[in-house]
Parts: sequence; C-alpha cells; structure tokens
Amino acid sequence: MLASILLTSAFAGDNPVGIFDDHTDVGKPKLAGSAAYDGNSQVYTLKGAGYNIWFERDEFHYAYKKITGNELVSFRISPVRGIKGRKETKININGLELGIAVVSGLANAGKLLEELRNGRDDLHFVEVMTCPGGCIAGGGQRIGSSGEEIEARMNSLYHIDERDSIKVSHRNPEVAELYENYLGEPLSHKSHELLHTHYQVRDVLL
Repeated sequence: MLASILLTSAFAGDNPVGIFDDHTDVGKPKLAGSAAYDGNSQVYTLKGAGYNIWFERDEFHYAYKKITGNELVSFRISPVRGIKGRKETKININGLELGIAVVSGLANAGKLLEELRNGRDDLHFVEVMTCPGGCIAGGGQRIGSSGEEIEARMNSLYHIDERDSIKVSHRNPEVAELYENYLGEPLSHKSHELLHTHYQVRDVLL
C-alpha cells in the first residue's frame, strides 16, 4: 500500500480521494484494494492485497496526485547523491515543499524508521537501499571495492546520464512504439505478463 505525490501521471483521474487524483491496483492481486478519506479527521485509509512490491511480481494499491502535469527539466537533486549512508533535502514544486530522504545500509534505515514511528512527518519520499553505499556497491559488484572505486563508478554513471538526451523511459521512441503497437498501455495485462520477471529457487554452487 502506497500513497504517492507525482510530477506526472500516465493515468486518468477517475476515482479521486481527498487531495489525490486517483487510486489503483498495480498488478493482479486476488483482492482489489481501496482508498478512502475522512474529511473530519483528515485521515486516509488505503487497503490492499498482493504478493509484494518487487521479488517475483508487483502487487499493491496506491494513490497518486499530479502536481504540475509538466515534465521534469532537471533530473539532478545533488543533496541526495553520493555514497553517504543518509541524505536528506527539501524540494519545492509549485509552492509545495516535499521532504526527501535516501538511506543505504539497514542500520541507517532502522534509525530513520524509528524517527518515523516516533512521529516525524516532514518526509514524503524515502528510498531505502539495503547495501551500504547503495546498489552501486551491492551484491552485483566486485567484492572488496574501495570507497574511491565505488565513488568513481557512481560519477561515471552520473556523467553518462548527463550526456544522454533521453532520460525517462516514456520518452524513448522505441518504448513508445512498443506500447502503441503491441503492449497497449502501462499496467496492461499483456505488459504485466511479458515484462515482469518470475524468480525460481536455484541451488548455488560456490
């Protein structure tokens, strides 16, 4: 169950709830989710069922709001870049201040979760990466990389991203053509069936 505030949205707002334009299930959960808003208490209640948000398949319910309807011009939010274990900043979108936190390593994640449990309410988006330093220092990388090597790898990716003219998948003409001519639309049955990965338990020999 997620509540999200988005800059843009691929969905039409057919089922508004409170400040949110719409809410929907992602994937094909056995039980449909729902969203409700109590104006007196100003409390949102989201209900959802499903397998997970990742792993074998995505199934969850979430609500979203389109703030501007405009595309991002700059994709760089410098205060939350780098390999530091905990980074926070505030960004302003159309007069709305949003708090962002990025943590890597479960110890840092645990500390932030405890703050949220104790009533902290100024964060609207939190990204958690299990591996210290983030995914760029994770299990898919060479064991024993130094901090300098990890930072160099990260800077290379930033440099590649700066040079690329296409920075979001929905602006890739090949992706757009694939959806238009074959998949239909995001979250369609065909796109979910063909694009989602299914994992199997395998014995690993070391």
